[in-house]
Amino acid sequence: MWVISGSNDNTTRVWDTSTGHHLKTLNHNGGVNSLFFNDSTLWSASADRNIRSWDLRSGNQLHILTNGLHPVLKIEAGLGPHVITHDTNTVKVYDTRNTQAPAVISINTSGATTCAYYTSENRYAVGNSAGLLQVYNLNNGTTISSTQLHHQPITCLHAEGDCVVTGSADRTCKLWNIKSSSVVYTLQGHADGPVNSVQMDENRIVSGGSDMCLKVWNRANGNALYSLLGGSRQERGNNPAHPLKAGCSGLKFDRSRIVASFNSLLRVYSFEVSE
Repeated sequence: MWVISGSNDNTTRVWDTSTGHHLKTLNHNGGVNSLFFNDSTLWSASADRNIRSWDLRSGNQLHILTNGLHPVLKIEAGLGPHVITHDTNTVKVYDTRNTQAPAVISINTSGATTCAYYTSENRYAVGNSAGLLQVYNLNNGTTISSTQLHHQPITCLHAEGDCVVTGSADRTCKLWNIKSSSVVYTLQGHADGPVNSVQMDENRIVSGGSDMCLKVWNRANGNALYSLLGGSRQERGNNPAHPLKAGCSGLKFDRSRIVASFNSLLRVYSFEVSE
């Protein structure tokens, strides 16, 4: 099993989780802001304003797309052969079959975009620095909804089906239903600073905050299941620019594991939840 990490040291690194050994380093010309993995192809978005694809078996770069004037903050898979990117004020959809062509969809967002996620039915959810949640139709670039969800910046979000879960600098998470345009519930429990990362599946929501804590919630009713501590607040490593986010800066989970970043360390948690 692999873990793939991107860093402000201008590299993407591939790790073997069974041994902890470093396998490959992929070099960029700026800090790596976002990654997604599809079969043996890795896509990376960088502060150097470029989007790259890589063959992980060989470590070779396959394609490069240039975003324009702004660093790329996020990249992920879209519908069919498309990839979706966003920077601080634009969402773009590219066709990977023609890496020389401009974006097939380009949307100017309201306010400074802080986070975004692709949902079902070719919709794209965007959070901004004013606490606004916007949902766009990527078939035609129109706005589906625009809602003042938080009164501080939305720092992270994740979508599944008709629901979007957001994390905010106000230390809360909210579960939003796109179809009904309503808040399902608000999650409160992080003690200090913003929620930095959040993810959900059909049963759970996991949030990571600057309070060095991961929290696992029952998605059905919003009840807290348990907390996982990330260790000391002491910063590690020699790069003074890292970490940009205190505490848990990012997380990913599946049915049995959570991988989370804490102060220059990747921590892997094994867990099982009885529903």
